[in-house]
Amino acid sequence: MEIPTILILTLAVFLICAVLLKRSSKRNTPFNTNPDEAVVVKKSAKKEQKIVKRQNIKGRPIGNLVGQAPDKIGEDKKYKKLLKRKEQEEDRAKRRRERGDTAGHLVDTVWAQLRDRIFKGKENDLEAEKKLKKFYNTVIKAEVSEECVSGIEIPYTLDKFASRADEACCLMLHIHKSLAPTHFKPNMKVASIGGGPGNDAVGYLLFNHLTDKASTDVTVYDFAPGWSPVVESVRGAIHSTPSVKSILGDGELQFELCDLRCPGSETVNQHLLSSFASVQVALFCYCLHESRAMECELFTDLLQSASPGTIFAVIEVFDKTISEAVLAAETHGWKPTRVAKSAATPFNAAYMVK
Repeated sequence: MEIPTILILTLAVFLICAVLLKRSSKRNTPFNTNPDEAVVVKKSAKKEQKIVKRQNIKGRPIGNLVGQAPDKIGEDKKYKKLLKRKEQEEDRAKRRRERGDTAGHLVDTVWAQLRDRIFKGKENDLEAEKKLKKFYNTVIKAEVSEECVSGIEIPYTLDKFASRADEACCLMLHIHKSLAPTHFKPNMKVASIGGGPGNDAVGYLLFNHLTDKASTDVTVYDFAPGWSPVVESVRGAIHSTPSVKSILGDGELQFELCDLRCPGSETVNQHLLSSFASVQVALFCYCLHESRAMECELFTDLLQSASPGTIFAVIEVFDKTISEAVLAAETHGWKPTRVAKSAATPFNAAYMVK
């Protein structure tokens, strides 16, 4: 046998031994142990680690999930979405604290008490989380329907209430600084269009508190009747919690139906249109795109029905929707203003005055 052949064989033997040693090291088991048993032990340990990890969010035990046995928690992929949503919620709260302003502090103070009073023990419904993800997909596609809203009211409120209340409050503070004081009178009538669980309405009440205005009545309008009991729960929690009531005031928070996708002549929109002449502030926060409102008649009807001095405050995901709302307002003789993004207003927004 020639020398090169011997070297090749020696190298091959060496490589085989190296591979076997590496596999043995990964399994943490000697060569005489059954390899299949080692794999089972490894998988079992890995599964146990996942269960422990998913039972805790940043070190806090969450307890048993709704409809899930404890030993099934780590096996349900839907829980990953719940974990991610809670982490995003904590991240938004952190950014509010980092701003260091009174608005962010008040939002967290009020929301902590409302959440504990209304939603305690309802935070971990995996089936509702699955529906919520589908709902967010329909929102981006502008395909919302009453069916896709049904069942997501609690997780949506837990996910969005604080951040949306904060944004509405910050936008109103910006508008307040930009307009003459005569635009803001005592006991103004406010309509939150597409207001869902009432987060934008609470944001306005926080603004009211920060600007020393008198208590204000706010009506939340939405096409999905499932939001009505949530708004009622928020109203009840405000009036039954003295520390919250001292901030938000003793004004009324009501719910009525309206549908931005339907003409003003439809029955569902009669309450809104019949009372809109007396509305001084209308909030349109994240509702124009998802309802394709700029392709429908109701937004135009509201522009025409509003009284002189009325303020429309608009926040949207897409800048394109803001541009369409601004153009519609200009067309009907309103004076629109785009809001520049800043630390206090890090979102796409505009306001318009008739």
